[in-house]
Amino acid sequence: GILSENDRISIVEPSIDGKGPKVGKDNYSVQELGLVMPDRIRTGKLHIGQMGYVVAGLRDPREARPGSIISLQKTMQTLISNEMELPSSAALTHQSVLYASVHPMEGDGFDEMHAAVNRLALNDTGLEI
Repeated sequence: GILSENDRISIVEPSIDGKGPKVGKDNYSVQELGLVMPDRIRTGKLHIGQMGYVVAGLRDPREARPGSIISLQKTMQTLISNEMELPSSAALTHQSVLYASVHPMEGDGFDEMHAAVNRLALNDTGLEI
């Protein structure tokens, strides 16, 4: 298959509890896609086997965590009806390698620090809080 700009996609989370994949309720429009070599090169299409980037209209980047699978919206019914095997979440789990305990310098700086960490989490879906 080919993924092209303006295609509609859904996010599929791998099975966590053995009950099958979790299909997101929302679908998104692909706004931009291309290759990363090491800079982004906008191609407008990605073919099978190509690894690249996708910019979609997600309101919250945490909706697509590491290990999520992107599926074309028009093929979702086929995916569900054929009960396609997806990798289990155990195969896609990631292990945190850095732990930090962060505290504000002043006692009244907690709200500002909390807001800053939330902004960071929007840009780094691998961040666990």
